[in-house]
Amino acid sequence: MLIHRLRYTGLWSLLLGLGACQQSDSHSAAASEAPAAKMATAPAAAPGAPAATQDAAAPAGPFTGTHRYVGTVGTAPVVLTLTITPPGPEAPQGRLDGVYYYERQGQPLILSVGKNYRPGQPLVLEEGAPKPDAPDETVPTGRWQATQPLGPELSGTWLSPDGRRRKPFHLREDYTGAVRYELLREEAHGATCPPGPEEEGGGPRRPEVSRTVLHLLGPDTLQPALRALQCPLPEQRRSQLAVELDQADCEGTFGFYGDVQVALNGYGLLSVQHSEGEYAGGAYPNSANELATYDLRTGRLLKRTAWLRAGREPALSRLLLRRLRMHPYASSLGLNEPGGPAYLPELGFDSEGAYCLLGDFGAPHAVQGVPVVIPYRELRPLVQPGSALARMLQQRGLW
Repeated sequence: MLIHRLRYTGLWSLLLGLGACQQSDSHSAAASEAPAAKMATAPAAAPGAPAATQDAAAPAGPFTGTHRYVGTVGTAPVVLTLTITPPGPEAPQGRLDGVYYYERQGQPLILSVGKNYRPGQPLVLEEGAPKPDAPDETVPTGRWQATQPLGPELSGTWLSPDGRRRKPFHLREDYTGAVRYELLREEAHGATCPPGPEEEGGGPRRPEVSRTVLHLLGPDTLQPALRALQCPLPEQRRSQLAVELDQADCEGTFGFYGDVQVALNGYGLLSVQHSEGEYAGGAYPNSANELATYDLRTGRLLKRTAWLRAGREPALSRLLLRRLRMHPYASSLGLNEPGGPAYLPELGFDSEGAYCLLGDFGAPHAVQGVPVVIPYRELRPLVQPGSALARMLQQRGLW
């Protein structure tokens, strides 16, 4: 799956409910200033003001950050999320990546332009489906050719890979039932380590820590129910980085890492995947992942008892076991052996269904973050009517 799969992973030790998060860099400021539909209305010009003053428009800032769109491809409703990175050394023109899904089908599809992104030019997006046995690789499934540059509205033509099928698309930026956010990444480095055998042929090493946090933007920062989801203030984030950097060294734990990614944002739900890791040598850091979903109406964690019908845990376990045994990694992890999961892990939600990660079942580091998905069409009979999850399925025409 994608998490923003691409699948949509993360850190929650930093999400401490400390009130509004201040901007930490120019990228954050640019993202918070980008236009959003249904968020705010510009004040009208004062009565009697000169015509030139009323007609003058402030120069548009760069369209960067994370943006959520709703609309149609042909007649089918879709939801699309795009993340635009400002220009930098690795991408002089900036970078654009995204994901979208059909509301009544749900499988996330990857959108990208890579190094071909040209701000100010009509947008072209390449579309692909992730391979089940190699989630980082995609199979081409289409192309989006917009008639205008990236902005709060997009329209144009969707084409199949061979160009034979064409459908019009119409999209508008919309955060109804969702939150506007950005992901802020900060890092700190220690002193250069003394030369060692592991540095032969490579550059100098320094202990490091890095953290990604969720920063809510716009009116959502003022909702009391969502304060617990807001990231700490910049000075508090830097203080925690300093504490962790003091615990890292050149001989033991070389670095600490934390990440947060968004799996689903809409229909009154926010589902996130977060991870914690530490690196002490080897090919992969030691890591742990956790999934959490929040009801945006209340800000409360959506626990299993709040959406699963009473007494249906055994049925949910059977659904999960069936999906585990269908997974390409099932045989190598021994999941095809008699019996089932020793426990029922906490599930996250994305556009396609409820999911857990192979790391919950003893998978090696290389595939710990690979998802196992129970599609909503299978999960629906187990969902409690009137729950936040049921409302989401009803809004999407899946109930």
